[in-house]
Amino acid sequence: MPFAEMAAESMPDNPSIQDTLGTVYIRLGQTEKADRSLSRALSLAGSADEAVAPLLHMAELRLAKGAKEEAGTYLRRAEELIRNQPALAGIYAELLKDLKAKRDVK
Repeated sequence: MPFAEMAAESMPDNPSIQDTLGTVYIRLGQTEKADRSLSRALSLAGSADEAVAPLLHMAELRLAKGAKEEAGTYLRRAEELIRNQPALAGIYAELLKDLKAKRDVK
């Protein structure tokens, strides 16, 4: 964890690093910190390839909090970007599939 935080401190405007930090926070159960880092990653994302990962991780965070509708919103946004850039499909297909399955569990 200290490495992710140090990277975020040294490059606070890098969306990939903010996404990584948010993902680490999700794994540690620090949902508020995860939300802040992932929101920052989304606000910094300048392209679809920079936005898809934080959108999917935001969906993962929302699912962890039990907010399936909000998770669905993030998943739809990610799917739209992936549809418009098919090269991203191979990178994120498995994660997208897993998150949609978690969302659809009753």
